[in-house]
Amino acid sequence: MPDRGTWGQAVNDFFRYLAQAAAAAGLMAAVATAPDPAAAFGAVAIGEPANIAKRGVAIGTGYNYPTKEGAEARALKECLAFKDAPPDTRALCKVVKTFERQCYAIALDPKNGTPGFGWSVMTEKTQAESAAMARCRDTAGKSRVQFCKMTASNCDAAKPQ
Repeated sequence: MPDRGTWGQAVNDFFRYLAQAAAAAGLMAAVATAPDPAAAFGAVAIGEPANIAKRGVAIGTGYNYPTKEGAEARALKECLAFKDAPPDTRALCKVVKTFERQCYAIALDPKNGTPGFGWSVMTEKTQAESAAMARCRDTAGKSRVQFCKMTASNCDAAKPQ
């Protein structure tokens, strides 16, 4: 039988190995489910009722996915789970745009009960942001034009930001 010092060291080494293996497995799982930064597919999903001021809007995006289907699935999942929209608005969610090597932008008036909302997908991030803001202002009404805010914008990894 090994002496107490050798036995204790063996037990410590074993548990250290288990901890390292568990950490490595967790890291591998996180990497496997994260978007691929070298990928180039993205999608935007929107739940847009006829009257945004009364029923809100639901939004979801997915970008940096290796497939168009992966980006669409992520965008739709986010849209259906959009916490600031009521269930009947989330039920309207559908993928409205897929893109490759481009940028998306979403702008809205953050005050509940207002209609200002716009989104865009363009080659350059600044272009997408400008177009989304213009659409938000067009729908906001004169008294709310100045309240439109950029709420999200990003480019896939293949597109320089």
